[in-house]
Amino acid sequence: MKQGNATVNILKKAITLIVMVVVVIFIIKEATKAYAFGYAVFMDESMTSEDDARAITITIAEGDSVLDIGKMLERRGMIDNAYVFFVQSFCYESGRKIAPGSYDLTTDMNSKAIFNAIDSQSSEKDGEKVK
Repeated sequence: MKQGNATVNILKKAITLIVMVVVVIFIIKEATKAYAFGYAVFMDESMTSEDDARAITITIAEGDSVLDIGKMLERRGMIDNAYVFFVQSFCYESGRKIAPGSYDLTTDMNSKAIFNAIDSQSSEKDGEKVK
């Protein structure tokens, strides 16, 4: 009878150890993803160098959210991750003032430069309307 209890105890401990290892591996994988996401948000890098840059014109429609714009920029090769772009919009004041219209951008711009270009081109268009 004691041998049966010992076997059950060893089995319970083995299962507990396996579950703990799986949990630790899961935590490490998710922490790595979180670090990579945070790095992308705060290290704001452009997709190409200035020498390899290409011009792109985007059109933002009325009602487009920052995430919609980010997805469009991701499809066009301007940014690597639309969700990073969305989070970055909270970091920059110009990221909160995106107006509908057409904007000329280049692939060597990082997200901050994209927000600033949209903001400045939007301001120029507003200035033209006032004149």
